[in-house]
Amino acid sequence: MALVVFDGDDTLWSTEPLYDEARDACRSIVAAQGLDGAAWEAAERAIDVRNVAAMGLRPSRFPASCVQAYLAVGGASRTVEEAIRRTASQVFDRKAAVLPGVPAVLVHLKHTHRLVLLSKGDPEVQAKRLADSELAEVFSQVFVVDHKDERSFSAVLAADGRPASRSWSVGNSLPSDINPALKLGMRAVWIDTHVWDHERRETEPLPGVLHRVSSLLEVPRLVGAANLSAPG
Repeated sequence: MALVVFDGDDTLWSTEPLYDEARDACRSIVAAQGLDGAAWEAAERAIDVRNVAAMGLRPSRFPASCVQAYLAVGGASRTVEEAIRRTASQVFDRKAAVLPGVPAVLVHLKHTHRLVLLSKGDPEVQAKRLADSELAEVFSQVFVVDHKDERSFSAVLAADGRPASRSWSVGNSLPSDINPALKLGMRAVWIDTHVWDHERRETEPLPGVLHRVSSLLEVPRLVGAANLSAPG
């Protein structure tokens, strides 16, 4: 039985559209003040990526970036600042929709593979998204980390006891889900979908067994065929 390590955000449930919608709403607030909405959005996207270094993935980062961008384009109203902060913060209250086909894929794989969730982000936010998804019962273990790298994948492998060569990582981020796993000798399935600029900081996959797909629905065929042919 092989191990399959799944990412959460925008692999199993859809979160990036929540940020896009909140950003659009904040942009409308900015534009209503007579400021340049396009300039605000460009500033917000750049500031939000820079803020990762200081604020990590805490829920306060995105609202703070939205407010900082408002100030950067000439905003000066405390009332508007608070309106932007409240609007941006709603992203963490809303339910992230489970992506099409995900429950069926996971239930199918659960019978022949050990499934683990390795999710990056704020623990409370990730716990809410997992609970909202109603997918928790399919996973043997759940790990929430603030940074996905070789160490976090190594910890998952050590807890499971299977070798890297009999393990898979499935996710949508090349630097977070794919390359760290490939470095350890794991196999990987890269679902190259909509991600924010921070997850585009690497553009090339490392050498290794990698399948690039457009949908999670392709995962059972790939890991199932490999599982049947793998030694041991």
